[in-house]
Amino acid sequence: MNLSSAMFRYYRTIYRQSNKWLMPLIGWMIFLYLNYLVMPQEFTSTMLNSATFMFLLTAWASQTFLASLTPVMEQIIVTRLPKKENYWMQTLVFVTYLGSLLSLVSVALPIIINLVKNQGLFKRGISLEEIMCALVIHFVFSLIGGLVAMIIQPRYVFQDPKLSNVCLLIVGLISVVGNTMAEKLPGFHLVLWLFPPLSKLTAYFLENPAFSFSLVWGQLSVCLIYASVLVIVYRLLRSRFLYD
Repeated sequence: MNLSSAMFRYYRTIYRQSNKWLMPLIGWMIFLYLNYLVMPQEFTSTMLNSATFMFLLTAWASQTFLASLTPVMEQIIVTRLPKKENYWMQTLVFVTYLGSLLSLVSVALPIIINLVKNQGLFKRGISLEEIMCALVIHFVFSLIGGLVAMIIQPRYVFQDPKLSNVCLLIVGLISVVGNTMAEKLPGFHLVLWLFPPLSKLTAYFLENPAFSFSLVWGQLSVCLIYASVLVIVYRLLRSRFLYD
């Protein structure tokens, strides 16, 4: 078994045994029930609501996963790896896996419901291009959510877990409603660029009747650049705080 597979299986076992995944799972199930309780719905707005929640959910799930790794456990893992870089890379891979799995189910489930309900969930027919675009949006939003949680964890910026949780909640809320806050609070737009640009992208997508590859790729490039910056910041934090 290679290193990547071993680390992945180890992370999955630790997270499963910790039972810290239960609350994010319950929250997700409640959202899915409420989000598709009323039919029919607009596909674009429904998928954007789901993708926005996916950002918050992945941040929450990633936070609980990282909390299941104690400092002693982390130190033991690092000392047994050939390179310290392997640790942060595998951690990033597992967090990305969590977000990707949640995103895949979040997009597939309403499509299945729509088929079972004889095209009754959405107000119009849905093309394969729109489904793929919705999936990409979910993936990107979940990736940013996971990266934010990896940076704002008690081992790095804030040593107090409660303060770290509050900070993560604030960042999540501003990321979701920041565009509205910028319209009502003079000067807030000057600091809005520090936060994930989800609210601005969501508002832009809502102005268009349907998803398209050209529309999605053009706008999500901003998110990918932001995600790249988060990876660099996370890497620097790992180099600063990881055990020697």
